[in-house]
Amino acid sequence: MAAALVTGAVSEAATGGRVSAAPDTVTDFVYVSGAGSSHIEGFAVTESGRLRPIPGAEVATSFGAATLRPSVVKRTLYALGAVPNPAVFVYRIGDDGGLTRIATVKLPAARTGGAPAPIGVSVSPTGSSMAVVYGPHPQGGGLIQGFSLDDRGIPTARGAARPVSSLPIPTAAPLPQSVFSPDGENVYVSQYMSGGIGRFDVRRDGSLSPAREVESGPLAAVNPTFTPNGKFLYTAAEGRPGIGAYRVSGSGRLTQLAGSPFAPQGLVPHGISIAPNGKFLYAPDALGNSTWGYRIGADGRLAPLPGAPYPGRPSPVMSGQNWVTGDGSRLVTVDILGTQDAPHSTLRSYRIRKDGSLVRVPGGVSSSLIGSIGSTIVPAQN
Repeated sequence: MAAALVTGAVSEAATGGRVSAAPDTVTDFVYVSGAGSSHIEGFAVTESGRLRPIPGAEVATSFGAATLRPSVVKRTLYALGAVPNPAVFVYRIGDDGGLTRIATVKLPAARTGGAPAPIGVSVSPTGSSMAVVYGPHPQGGGLIQGFSLDDRGIPTARGAARPVSSLPIPTAAPLPQSVFSPDGENVYVSQYMSGGIGRFDVRRDGSLSPAREVESGPLAAVNPTFTPNGKFLYTAAEGRPGIGAYRVSGSGRLTQLAGSPFAPQGLVPHGISIAPNGKFLYAPDALGNSTWGYRIGADGRLAPLPGAPYPGRPSPVMSGQNWVTGDGSRLVTVDILGTQDAPHSTLRSYRIRKDGSLVRVPGGVSSSLIGSIGSTIVPAQN
């Protein structure tokens, strides 16, 4: 069932003879956390692209929850908290987008002295597995821990935490980030300092194999993201600004594409998102306060969309992450910073044309969060 309407059609009698606009249905929920805050906020996205806060979706976490990921299958949201006690906070997503905490799971690999801090969480599209990455280790490198998810979406650690790469620890990733393949059979970890991406098998019980191989790539790679068909994987390469691009074999092995990273002048990406049809990729420019759009070719190569880059807010707010709605018709961008007069993070939206180009929707919505580096989107309908 669809979520409640933001604005419903009203009779002429109720409006003094004026006929109201057509209903503006809520289609998606966007959740945002802040590195300098200790709570999550939720926002409804409507068919017109308008944004509004969701009552009941402002909930507490520990300080500095930097990663949010959902299980669309189980209607749960996972927030990773590091201070004071590392844990994963699990929330039930209500029909109206409100959040209810159903579990707080302590992280086992963080209990030993000198262990790296948890910095990222990912959830399999099948809703059966979860992974948490840790870093940096005092001697460099990082770890990844596999989890199973029960019928309610509660995680249980499985097997040993694995080094994030087969490279020597001092040259491995101090800031690893992970993503599951669409079929949930592999999890991949981007390695910030070395630029590689390691692949791990996901076992039936949720535990992970040692790293199978590491494919080289551009330095400072973050936010690895798959096309829906699982044929290509992309990363935001902050060190050599651009978009890293990889072909995925039937076995799950990666091969970097010729021309990668794809880098228009001035692009410094952070988060990236891909349309549900697999044809378009969007990358916010953290320094240019704009958003780049690309067409994804049949071979995985990227070509800029007409009119790119698309302007955001004029002030230096650092466009950080963006999300395409479930029907592929709108894009929501989350700024990392605010302005001197309004220091909190702001969300804005765009309409996506048939050719993938963007048209800015007027207005936006402000949060009470500081440093919004964690966000995610969830369809309002199953």
